[in-house]
Amino acid sequence: MSGIKIRRRGVTRRFAKRSGQGITEMFFALPIVIVATMYIVQMGLIMNAYASLKEVARESARFAAMNALAQNDAIITSQIAVYCNGTGVEYSDITPSISPVANDASRKSGNPIAVTLSYNMTRKFFLPYGSSGAKPFPGMNVISHTYNVTATSTIE
Repeated sequence: MSGIKIRRRGVTRRFAKRSGQGITEMFFALPIVIVATMYIVQMGLIMNAYASLKEVARESARFAAMNALAQNDAIITSQIAVYCNGTGVEYSDITPSISPVANDASRKSGNPIAVTLSYNMTRKFFLPYGSSGAKPFPGMNVISHTYNVTATSTIE
């Protein structure tokens, strides 16, 4: 039994001398882990908004193709707002554009109709990106703040 106690004391003494090493290593590694995690979450939010925006553009182009012969584009624009519900994309941040415009001679059956959505992504940023004179978070100043998505469908 005395051999076990001596061994146990030896192990305890050996690790007791290094008790501050783990804390010091964590002190240096933790900021890097936190920054990497914040970037991953930020990019996930941006990619989710972009995928949702693409889906809204596709659905809007399909609706525009079915209702292309309408006298104005207000019907199509209001449907874009409906498609935005539940996607996490705020309609107030979207600038829609429909081409060709209503009452255009090229807006007839068999021709393409395009819906372009321009989305201001700044609400999706939680890391400082350099607006209002604030110093940007490293790497955030290279990310685009406005995303444009175009979906085209054939008029039926």
